[in-house]
Parts: sequence; structure tokens; C-alpha cells
Amino acid sequence: MTDFASISRADLTARRKRLRWQRRLRAAQSAWRLMVVMGLAGAAIWAMTLPGWVIRSANQVEIEGNEFLSADAVRSLLPIIYPKALWELESSSMARQLEAKGPIAKAVVTRHLFPPSLTVAVQERRPVAIAYPATANPSQLPSAGATSSDSPVGLLDPTGAWISLENYTTIDPSIPLPTLKVIGIDRQYRTQWVTLYHDLDTYQTRSANPVKILEINWSNPANLILITELGTVHLGTYDIRFPEQLRALTQMRQLPEKIDLAQLTYIDLTNPKTPLVQMQGETSEVNPSTNPVSTSASADLAPAEPSGEDSYGSDKYGQNDEQDDAAPDPSTSLSGW
Repeated sequence: MTDFASISRADLTARRKRLRWQRRLRAAQSAWRLMVVMGLAGAAIWAMTLPGWVIRSANQVEIEGNEFLSADAVRSLLPIIYPKALWELESSSMARQLEAKGPIAKAVVTRHLFPPSLTVAVQERRPVAIAYPATANPSQLPSAGATSSDSPVGLLDPTGAWISLENYTTIDPSIPLPTLKVIGIDRQYRTQWVTLYHDLDTYQTRSANPVKILEINWSNPANLILITELGTVHLGTYDIRFPEQLRALTQMRQLPEKIDLAQLTYIDLTNPKTPLVQMQGETSEVNPSTNPVSTSASADLAPAEPSGEDSYGSDKYGQNDEQDDAAPDPSTSLSGW
């Protein structure tokens, strides 16, 4: 057991002095650390405000990932007034403002100190169709000075995202607009557009001899209408039969050699297994797997069995000379290809 009586007053005084000195030392160390940190922070701020740490022009901004928009077009979207100190530029804020623009789906902005510069990586929205409201005239594009309130015409990308036509053409007027037109596509159809365009793009790019599709009219949900190089095509309600309907359309590519397209009203592919051709004053059935035309008086509307070969020149097209001289039957059946 410690003998407290043996501790003298001098020892207690010396111990108190040591404790006070240790506290002062720790306080001095803390103050010194604080001064060092503040000095380093001040030096960093001072260094960043030097003329060498300033973005003076758009040439110090590197653009990555752009395919359709030019680098200058992307730079023009940046909310920067040159010259601008690096520390005043907030990367996340600039990225959000870029993504708010129609043509940019995703943006990442990175600041660099050595040398002072910015790197902007973008993922663009690729417009694939010009979208018109049901009441618009697709034969005319809005004037360059038209505002979005003057003309609700816009652009669609493969995901169904809407891009302002005014913003897109203002950003980079040199970019060619897509040739495909879509009429009457409301917001409720945007999800269906994703699958429709995927099937359409697959058909146009992978088919051996696809029929060119110029326009899609979605004004009537019960009847999706295509304007093609063969003429107007009625598909009925858009559903999972769409790829099969496109394949049936390909099999009708040689239709202009067998009928006068000037007399064609529309092609009905509501049932792709039994295509119908609506001529002026008559309706004919088409079966792409067999012979093209049968002018017999008793029209057989059931599709003929596949013959396994093209037979456009068979006797079934004209039957014989006597039938060629006879008046056409309004219920003419195009019994197949």
C-alpha cells in the first residue's frame, strides 16, 4: 500500500508542473496541426486561383463518346462562361445539365489539374424517327425558327425518348434527320415503340431484300398503317404478329410486276397467313407461297398450299386466252405467289 505521508509537497508541485506542461504541449501540437492543415488548404486554393488553373477556352474541354453530335456541338451545351477557374466548376452539376438536354442521355464530367482541362464523356440519344402528332402534315418539316409550342414535331430514339426537334437542329444543323416518320404516337405507345422499332430495325438490316418502310401511322390504335415502297399496308392492332407481317411483306416484293400499283388501295396484312390486296373496286387474296393471281369466277379465299417455287409465269396468272378476254370478276382472288 502506497504511503501517502511520504509524498512531500515539493513532489506534488513538480507533478502538477509536469501535467500542465504536457497539456500545453498537446495544445501546441493541435494548434500546429491545425495551422498546417489550414496552410495547405489555403495554398491549394491559392494555387487553383492562379492563372495556370483556369479553363480559358473550349479547346481545354475534351469530348469523348460522341458519334452523331460534333465535339463543338457538345461543348456548346456546357454551362461554362470562359475563362473559369477549375474549382468553380462542379462536375456533377454540369453532367446533370447536359443530361437535361435532349440529345444527351448520360454525361460524366472529369476535372484535371495537370494540365488544367475537362473531359466530358457522353452517351448520345440516336434519333431514328421523326414523330408527328395525328393532326400534323408529315410532308412538311417545321421551319427553322419554329418553337416547340408552334410545332409539336419531335424526334424519337430507339428507347422511345422524346427529343425536341428545335433543340436538336439548333445544336448541330449539319446532322441529317432520320427518314422514317411516325404519326400519332402518343405517350401511351412509347413502351410498344421499343419492341416495334427493334423488330423493324432487325427486319431492315438483316433481311435479304426488305421492303423499305417510309412512314408509320399509329393514329388509330386498332389499325397500324405502314407506308411502304409497295404502297399502304394495314396491319390491324400492333401485337406479336408484327415480325411475321413484315416477312409476309417481303414475300410480296414482286407484286408491282403483277398488278398496277396505281390501282392499289392498300395491302391488308391483318392476317399475315392470308394477305389481301384491296384494289379499286375489288378485294383480292394473296398467298405468297404459291401462284399470284387466279381470275376464276368462283374465288377461293383459302390460301393455296405452298408449291415450293416461284411461278409468276404459270397459266394460273392468266388461265387462257379466252379468260383474258373476259371481264374481270370483282371477287378476284390472288390465290398465291
